[in-house]
Amino acid sequence: MLTAGVDRTAFEAGLTEADGPGPGHGTLFDTQAGLAVLRWCAPLLDLPARTDPEAYLTRRAELGPDDVNRRCSPTRASARSSSTPGSSPTR
Repeated sequence: MLTAGVDRTAFEAGLTEADGPGPGHGTLFDTQAGLAVLRWCAPLLDLPARTDPEAYLTRRAELGPDDVNRRCSPTRASARSSSTPGSSPTR
């Protein structure tokens, strides 16, 4: 979890331990980790799955680190995906 806002370069650096995108990748959002962030994390920020990286980072900045962390915390995510009839996420 990030505790402060970061720019695109810093965010992408957190997607991998590599020095940068490999051959054929213009951005680290093109890697498996980057694609997973856009697929699974974007909807938690009220964006469509597989959204554009710029839209994702803009939304993160709009919400701020505290709200993003709250929305993306494992407890919150597991509550949202609960399949128990009548259950609802805890706030």
